[in-house]
Amino acid sequence: MIVTEAYVRAISGHVPEFPIKSVKRNENGQNNVVLEVNGEFIFRFPKYREGIAQLKRELRLLEWIQGYVSLPIPAPVYVNIANKAVGEAFAGYKKIRGEPLWKEAWLGLSGSGKERMAGQLARFLAALHRIPVEPPDPGQPSLVDWSEWHTLHQNIQMKLFPYMSSARQRDVDMHFESFFETYAGMNIRAAWVHGDFGTSNILFDPSVPEVTGIIDFAEAHPGDPALDIAGLMASYGHEFVELFRRFYPDLEGTLDRASFYAGTFALQEALFGLDNGDEEAFRNGIKDYV
Repeated sequence: MIVTEAYVRAISGHVPEFPIKSVKRNENGQNNVVLEVNGEFIFRFPKYREGIAQLKRELRLLEWIQGYVSLPIPAPVYVNIANKAVGEAFAGYKKIRGEPLWKEAWLGLSGSGKERMAGQLARFLAALHRIPVEPPDPGQPSLVDWSEWHTLHQNIQMKLFPYMSSARQRDVDMHFESFFETYAGMNIRAAWVHGDFGTSNILFDPSVPEVTGIIDFAEAHPGDPALDIAGLMASYGHEFVELFRRFYPDLEGTLDRASFYAGTFALQEALFGLDNGDEEAFRNGIKDYV
């Protein structure tokens, strides 16, 4: 594990004029080490080599969507990604106020607070999903590519089935096959999706309450808008999504696909853990399938 001092040296080496007075390290992210510097800036360092290329794509997207979305998102100020190794590549941005909207916090809100924040998030997603795909990422498909879900199914069968009970293997196969029967031949317009739209990446101010920002666009890509609805469904339950109806156009048309996607999240976490040697992620993802 790279020590915090090495990350601090990487920042100072690239931005010598930036005074570092305090550093708080956050290890919770699967793909990034996060440093809060001086209580005012967030610096993200990819943990894996492929995460550096991912960060480059994320930075292009953040620049492109800044003027479209209705909530604060990271606006990188300090960037060091050209030909850099793990532990040296980073992006730093002004900290967005607020704390993560964990499920317990959501459940503790008043009815009016839930409605206000659901409206904020619905308007954010509606704006994000309307942004043209092409300019920041030329050559991306204009329609949802279902092949990635076939690949996911195959990877689950090859890598995770040995750890799963035969009954749960059949359940997983049925989950995917019924989805493919319905949607494999359907043309759905691809949109920019956040890709990890859930508890840790939605910030809020509990004193109002209101959503204060959206962070971590590392998984953002052109895909099915229902994927972001699935993130909310998995994080807060169907009640949350129902509050979207007044604010998000064509919510009804996304719900069946969102339910399918939400049903794959634990398995995706288990695959990530298996592929990257993250035992905790593997255990958390596979526990309901053994």
